[in-house]
Amino acid sequence: MRVRSVLHSVVRPRLVLAGCVALSLLGAGCGKQLDAAPAPPFKVSIKIDSDPNRPLAGAKVLHQEKEVGTTGADGRALVALKGNEGDIATLTIKCPDTNEQPKPFQVGLRRLADQRVPEYAILCPPLVRRVVVGVRADNGANLPVMFLGSVVARTDSAGAAHFALDVKPGEQFEVQIKTDDQPKLKPQNPSRTFVMPARDEVVLFSQGFALDKKKVFHGGPKKATGPTQIGPAKL
Repeated sequence: MRVRSVLHSVVRPRLVLAGCVALSLLGAGCGKQLDAAPAPPFKVSIKIDSDPNRPLAGAKVLHQEKEVGTTGADGRALVALKGNEGDIATLTIKCPDTNEQPKPFQVGLRRLADQRVPEYAILCPPLVRRVVVGVRADNGANLPVMFLGSVVARTDSAGAAHFALDVKPGEQFEVQIKTDDQPKLKPQNPSRTFVMPARDEVVLFSQGFALDKKKVFHGGPKKATGPTQIGPAKL
């Protein structure tokens, strides 16, 4: 009996120790149950365009001041967010410096049916817009076209020219056809003012010129006169 008692006291602690080692290798403490596996993150798709149907690449998605995604060539970024079902996460979009910066927005963490990923559409319009100005100057060949005091184009032999400008939406801009070198053209130095819309645009500056021909006056026609009487008529 004494021998069996001694063996029992020696074997049992070793079995307990072996069990603790096995549990520790599995990531659980001795005498504790295994923790439940963490829930997978919530996936959210962010679609960013500079204009409708114009994907914007290189826009960063931030959550709690940490970058969680960057848009690719298709303008999309797939981000994974940790949390619980029903939580609200605030996302910040940092678009390239050439585009407007949208306000932070909130997304709800939800698991949709069929493992679908919710998508949020964001617009980052360009800070400046491209406008192509076409010039048509009838009888205005080889004339300089001015913008902000500089020559940006020159009409060809047919009086046509075109050029492109980058202008902020809502701003006015003026284009002028300079006629100082041809003072006989009328009108002199005509100009047009345009307002830049919130999109890329093409505008036309159409202007007709007339040649100022000075009339030369040589005096009116002489009146017909009869013979000049010099002395008293003789009978």
